[in-house]
Parts: sequence; C-alpha cells; structure tokens
Amino acid sequence: MQFFFNTLNYCRKNERNLFFCFLFFHIFVSTFLSFLAHSEHLSSLHDGMGVWYFALDSGKYHQEALNLVTHLQRHEWAEWWNLYRNHLNVKIISLTYLITGYHVPITYEIVNCFVWATSILLIHRVSKLLFINNNLTSLVGIMFFFQPSILISSTQLLRDPILILGFCFILYGFAVFSKQKTTWKWAVMIQIGIILLLLMREYLSIVILACLLLPSIALIKEKRFIPPLLFLIIPMLFLVFFAPHKYVPDVNSIIDTTEKQVQTPVTTKNQVQTPVTTENQVQTPVTTEKKFQSIYLNAITFKISSLRNDFFDINIAGAGSSIDLNYRFNSFSELVKYFPRALQIGLLSPFPRDWFEKGQATGKIGRLLSGMEMIIWYLILSGFIFVVFKNPSVLKPFATVFLFSITLIILYAYVIPNFGTVYRMRQAYMMPFFLFGAYGLSLMRSNFLKKRSN
Repeated sequence: MQFFFNTLNYCRKNERNLFFCFLFFHIFVSTFLSFLAHSEHLSSLHDGMGVWYFALDSGKYHQEALNLVTHLQRHEWAEWWNLYRNHLNVKIISLTYLITGYHVPITYEIVNCFVWATSILLIHRVSKLLFINNNLTSLVGIMFFFQPSILISSTQLLRDPILILGFCFILYGFAVFSKQKTTWKWAVMIQIGIILLLLMREYLSIVILACLLLPSIALIKEKRFIPPLLFLIIPMLFLVFFAPHKYVPDVNSIIDTTEKQVQTPVTTKNQVQTPVTTENQVQTPVTTEKKFQSIYLNAITFKISSLRNDFFDINIAGAGSSIDLNYRFNSFSELVKYFPRALQIGLLSPFPRDWFEKGQATGKIGRLLSGMEMIIWYLILSGFIFVVFKNPSVLKPFATVFLFSITLIILYAYVIPNFGTVYRMRQAYMMPFFLFGAYGLSLMRSNFLKKRSN
C-alpha cells in the first residue's frame, strides 16, 4: 500500500508521468483479464471466449461490432450508421476491429486505456484546482478509479468508461468555472462532457436540460448569453431527434394508452377495476389547470412504471440481486411514498446482508468485493455529510452536478428492481460525492489531529 501511495505522489508531480503510468498499468490489467477470460481459470465467471459474466453486454456489443465490420468492409457506410443507433460505442468498437484487423475484445483496449487514464488526469486536475496542497483528497479521488468494479469494467466493451470520462470533463469544467470565470475553457469542457454523456445514453438529455436550466438563467442575468446556449443547444437537439417518442413524459401518453393496456394494466385485480386511465377519463376534456396537472403526473407515473416493467421483461427479475419486486406504481402519490426507499437503494445498496451471498454473475468473490467497496463508500458518504455541515460553500459551484447525479441515482432506483444493475449504472454519478467526501475525510482527520494535539 505504501508503494502505491509513493507511486501516486511521484506521478502527481508530473502529469505526463501520471498519465503514462496509469496508461501502462491499465494495459497490463486488461491483458491479464483477457488471458484469464480465454483460459480455464475462474471458468464459472466467464465464457472462455473473452467475455466475463459480470459484463454480459460486452458479448452482445462484440457480436454487434462484428456485424458492423462486415458492412464496413463492403463500404456500406449508411448501413453501418443506421444499425444500432443507440449503441454508438459499438461503432467505435467496430472501427477499432477494422483498423487493427483483429476482431477480438482485447483490441478495444486501445480506446479503454486512454479513456481510463484521461479520466484520472482530469480528476487529478479537479483536485488540484479545488483542494490546493491537499494530498489526501487528490489520492483518494484517484483511488476512485482503482475500485475493482470501476477498474475491471473499464477493461470490457461497455459504455460506462466513456460515460465516466464525460462526467470527468463536466466536473473539470465546473472546477475551472469556480476558479476562473473569465475564461471560456470551462464552457468547452462542460460541453465536451455533455456530448460524451449523450452519445452513450441519449435519454440523459432530459435530465441534463432540466439541471442546467437554473445556472443558465443565472448566467443570462449576468448578461452572459453564449455559455447557456452552449449548455442547452446539444441537449435540445437530442430531445428533438431522440426523445419525443421514447423518454419525454407526454401528456397524451395517457390518452394514447390502448384498450389492451387498460385491460391488462401493471397492477392487481383491484387496481384493474380503477386503472390510471379509464375510458371515461379519456373522454373527459382537460379544461382546468388541475386536470392538466393530474394527467401530466399520471403520464410521469405511467412512464416510470413502463420502464420498470421493461426490466421485468428482460428477466432481470430472475437475477440474484433483485429487490422490491412487488412494488408497482399506479399513481404519482405512490411514487412520492417510495422516494425514501429509492434514496436508500440508490445510495446505500447493496446492503451488508447481501455482501456475503453468492451472486449469479460475479459469484461470491464479486459480492465480497462489492462489500469492500460499499464500506469505503459509507466512509466517503460520511465525509460528504461532514462537508455539507462544516463547509457547504465549497459545494455551491457544483450544485448543478450534485442535482444531476442524485436525480439519476434515484431514477435508477425507481425503474431498476435490481441493486446489482443500479450499482453499475450509478458509478459515474457517485464521483462528485466521492471527491468531496474525500475532502470531508481530510477535514475530519485535520480536526482530529488538532484536538489530539490540544
């Protein structure tokens, strides 16, 4: 462990050393894991062809990339672009396969190692800007990327590494903004981050747009018009081209509900007798503001319930890490009542009782590692709470980032009845809590040493 900290301290003195040190480290880890995934070792955790069971999407993306390569070889660029429109990472994978000539998952390490090392470099810069000469915060912030779940997933064909990189750009942009408001660098960094997030998960456009609205208004009041336009134009474009039929809670989604959906709603017999949208309700015109609000809230409820049901349809309910399978949402009030539970699942799961059980995809080793990570996370969270009460002013420039993160984490807890999936999906959005939590732990340590000396 001391060797690890000494290496980090050496690398921090020179960003080039930092970048290349972790670049080669990631190459080594990826090569080693690829060797294991093609061997008989740990055969219960992989398919023997390079795909680990904890990252089954890698196998799917690999097959999709192979299909795209055939189109690229035939110079069928239109087909290459139109296929798998929602999986832009697959297009990057197919290009690496085509350029290198090797159609195996390890080839994508060319991208993964640079993405992972660049993410560390950005967090290092954020820490230097915000917490000058605070070595503990910088080191703990870097250690976020050495969590087994983060490090190992960054070696696979997943979208998460690029998503994390995008969030690192956003954090760096806000850090620059908090210290150097006159430069345009921060706006460019934030925009790069937004683009990367939307390229990986286009549904984030709605949440991004909502979270950036208030700071945009504040900047406009300061007569700074260009940054808000940069913030909002990309999410708006994604809303126009991707979201209307998939992610935006439409008022008409209730009215457009078919008889089949009404006859077999998401609910029990009692709930069928009084479904969210009856024929009479559809026929009643929306004339008052109250009725409009009611229909809109019902539309939100319907959308969240539909997304939650989609996870049941893909057999996530049969997974070993399922949670709250009996919960269904048939009214907005039920969403409100479930909020404390969603917050608990989003921030604190997997719970201690789950750490020692055997996971279907990761085995007992995976569960134990997740338990170790959760112990660290609980410590980090306590540090963050300490900052909230002790020095909340340091959090103010990042209010938008925290709002975005907590919104996504809670939404995942609402729509995904599986803490294993929530655990993976929320990783990127835990980063700001991790960074400022580390700062809180350093403050707690300083206060303890002062009291001890006195």
